[in-house]
Amino acid sequence: MIGRASERLGLKIVGTFHSHIFWFARPGDADIRGADEDSLMLIIDSMDKDIGLWRIKNNRAYPLTFESI
Repeated sequence: MIGRASERLGLKIVGTFHSHIFWFARPGDADIRGADEDSLMLIIDSMDKDIGLWRIKNNRAYPLTFESI
């Protein structure tokens, strides 16, 4: 449904975000399997207050450098 709404507005969804309550700010196997090919994934580690940004490509997660402001 969100994808259809964005298409009607002429927008493109480039990624997703979610939090890990008791895990690091990196994607697990299920996160990677559920992601769209060549998408971005932002993960927030609620315990350590860490943020990770990843590019999901070829069923792997590649860390990206960014600055949180």
